[in-house]
Amino acid sequence: RPDLTEHAKVTRQSATEGMVLLKNESHALPLGKEISTLALFGSISYDFYAGGTGSGNVVRAYTVSLLDGLENAGYRTEPTLHKAYESFVEKEIARVSPEKEDAFSALMPREQIKEMPLTLKQIEDASEVADAALITIGRPSGEFADRKSSEFYISEDEKKLIENVSEIFRSKGKNTIVILNIGGVIETASWKDMPDAILCVWQAGQEGGNSVADVLCGNATPSGKLPMTFPLD
Repeated sequence: RPDLTEHAKVTRQSATEGMVLLKNESHALPLGKEISTLALFGSISYDFYAGGTGSGNVVRAYTVSLLDGLENAGYRTEPTLHKAYESFVEKEIARVSPEKEDAFSALMPREQIKEMPLTLKQIEDASEVADAALITIGRPSGEFADRKSSEFYISEDEKKLIENVSEIFRSKGKNTIVILNIGGVIETASWKDMPDAILCVWQAGQEGGNSVADVLCGNATPSGKLPMTFPLD
């Protein structure tokens, strides 16, 4: 339908205009023409937040995942890593999803899935095949529940993931980009020096995957500014 097509264009562009490029060293973004295969790290990369909960959400005709957006933009994902994450995330989603969901519980924030443990060899193997690394750090956000301090701080598993991926890819002359799929502030001071670029995409709606890919490949400029201060502690 024409109205849905036009709506998709508007939401896709609006999302890119709200994204904030927090860091970009060594011209890591936009991705160069030589970048074709990406190593996609982080469980949230495979369970991307399109919106929040309660009034923080919107009714969507569909949702473009991060994976779909990257594929639509012509990128490939490193297959072994991709397969391992999808298997892990599928089990995690089943673990945290309520067996019976009534109308009210459907509006509540779902427990965040865990970060998949990775060996240094798995990261090394991915770095041999991929041209660059993407790591998604995400947090649920919305109405009906106060945030916990654990949602502000990144976990030790997340920090170790950023550290290991950044070091291994840098040793091969390849960049690491962290994507922040968040609705509120998180702690960045302890890890922001590790990756080459940090892109805050917020919760980017039904065209989220396409919008992120538009910025990564340089088809759109992330011209947003932070509407709040990110505390150190």
